[in-house]
Amino acid sequence: MGYMRTYCTAIRVPKGSIEDCLINDQAEPYQYVRFTQAGVVEYRWSGQILDSKDMVPFVGLNQGITGDTRHGLTLGVLAGRLVADEILGTANHWRELYNPKRLPLPSTLPSMLAHDAQTNRTWPRGPAAS
Repeated sequence: MGYMRTYCTAIRVPKGSIEDCLINDQAEPYQYVRFTQAGVVEYRWSGQILDSKDMVPFVGLNQGITGDTRHGLTLGVLAGRLVADEILGTANHWRELYNPKRLPLPSTLPSMLAHDAQTNRTWPRGPAAS
């Protein structure tokens, strides 16, 4: 799976000092936004973005739900239906497409193996530092 991180910050600003806005920046490299009257940071959020190599999420009752390519709100509904059907034993023709145990597309194997090797080289080993 490919991975990135996403960040969100909610900052209190004086009423009327700026227009209401939502800034979504997907530039490479990312951009900075500076508010001169920014006050207290009210909320912070960060999450890891996991994309499967074939861009199809992994959905399974025992394996979890991941790789939703930043479409969690949309694909979350589908994932909920798939997991509910799996619990109830109801047939669902989408199950195999989203099966976490599906085989990767042959064209994705080189990048998947390279990513796995890089992860294994850099992943911390042994007990966590205190």
